[in-house]
Amino acid sequence: MYAHVGFWEEIVYTKMPHSKFFLQNDMDAVGELAGYSDLPSFSTDISIETMKSRQNGRINIPFSDPEAKATYYFIYKKKNRAKLTALFLTL
Repeated sequence: MYAHVGFWEEIVYTKMPHSKFFLQNDMDAVGELAGYSDLPSFSTDISIETMKSRQNGRINIPFSDPEAKATYYFIYKKKNRAKLTALFLTL
């Protein structure tokens, strides 16, 4: 598990109190371990789509806990809306 997961850390340790985690400070190391070992790992829906190492021979099981959901907001100035239209279409 990536060592710097922010607010997710409290959720992980609260929901999985008896688990032992192999914490990594480097996101590339997490990707390498996920791609070349049998260790379970955490992924986001976006990383599963964009990082092939998160797909190879793995079964992805989504969390159903309400705490496992997060809403993110994209804030921009109205004057920049036209510049960002293509980005909005990809989200």
